[in-house]
Amino acid sequence: MKRLTLDNLKQKVAANDSNKTTQKKYNVFSPDGFTINFGEVYNGMEAAKLALKQFCSRYERQGYYSTVINGERVQIPFNSIQVYCKIMSIKEPLPFNP
Repeated sequence: MKRLTLDNLKQKVAANDSNKTTQKKYNVFSPDGFTINFGEVYNGMEAAKLALKQFCSRYERQGYYSTVINGERVQIPFNSIQVYCKIMSIKEPLPFNP
């Protein structure tokens, strides 16, 4: 009979609960496809939308966001920046606390 250790038990519980203990989080990407805040995800859609609004507001005075699309320099007008950004949902397992 195989002895069940604490580490094996933690792994078993984590594997069984991994589908149950996920929560939806969001990440926001710039028109260039980079996350707007490296290492940070948002706990809800409203928080992600607020972060996107704050990101876009950085370019209000300049009047555009400058990027390269298909090898050409493009200036995205300020009022269109959000259209080129993406909010994507992600799933993160919750930490295991024995």
